[in-house]
Amino acid sequence: MNVEGDKTEIAKIAAGGDAPAASASSSASGPIEMVKAPMDGEGVYVKYVKQVGESVKADELICEIESDKATIEITSPVAGVIKEYLVPQGKEINVEGDATEVVSVQTAGAPAAASEAAPSVSKKKAVTSEPERKKLSRYQVAMAKGMSVGDRDTNCFNLLDRVDFKSKVVQKAKDSGVSPVAVLIKALGTAASNAEMNIKLSKDRTEMKLFPKVNIGCAIDVNGQLRTAVVKDVTSKSYADVMADVKRMAAAGAKLPAEDQNLDEVCFTVSSMGKDATDVVIPVLPKGTTGIMGVGKLDEQGKAFLAMTLCHATMSGVEGSNLMKALHTELDK
Repeated sequence: MNVEGDKTEIAKIAAGGDAPAASASSSASGPIEMVKAPMDGEGVYVKYVKQVGESVKADELICEIESDKATIEITSPVAGVIKEYLVPQGKEINVEGDATEVVSVQTAGAPAAASEAAPSVSKKKAVTSEPERKKLSRYQVAMAKGMSVGDRDTNCFNLLDRVDFKSKVVQKAKDSGVSPVAVLIKALGTAASNAEMNIKLSKDRTEMKLFPKVNIGCAIDVNGQLRTAVVKDVTSKSYADVMADVKRMAAAGAKLPAEDQNLDEVCFTVSSMGKDATDVVIPVLPKGTTGIMGVGKLDEQGKAFLAMTLCHATMSGVEGSNLMKALHTELDK
């Protein structure tokens, strides 16, 4: 099955509290909520663990998304009943987007006043998180076209900088009681915000999206499987807050919720292998994002290479260099 776009429904669930399936189905009358699953890698398959008509509890396992990179568990956000599966089990999915809607969940009915109030709350959230969209300039259109590889991929370029890692990163981490990755996540997020480069190309490659809040991906290893966990709104958080988020998501392991892996609003990722790193680490860009930073090994002088892999359909070499300069400025503080 070929999945076009970022949002493809795979299953439907109707909410109904903790009642048996029949009564839950009859009492499900609330709005539909879509649950997204990160889709990356080759050979993506869905494995269902519940049957249509079965009741599910909140946070109960619904299905597993399997690929060459990882197996991701998808759980129900509410108690209810599975209404319909929209993708055949065991059939390979060729995904054209970063995240796919796996399950639609119908929440339980609520009193009229609450139901009427809900849309305004939802609308408010949508407004505050909606990216600013700008049509590409003629130069940007030419760059996006020239640096695209087919409909799905783009060419990338790399920038490397050697920084005084021990004094600018390690010492800050020690002073704040966190690991260096927390310092790097916040520094990269702040640099992207200050340089107005928290951007990504629209799927049709006609617009540039500038996100008001900076969410940074953090590559973590879960039993040999790579996951990209999302630290949200990093510029508003302290080093300790960022570290707490990273620890929580790393501890979740295979049970890390899909919403913590959704890269729809993530432009940049940090990848650090710690003491296992080589002198230079050049990471692979996660699909649908703008850049990823790899952290090299600390040398005898206390310095390390920071290597950026950047989408060349989104950013020019000069823009990438300006982002690196903004990162240096942030680390120098």
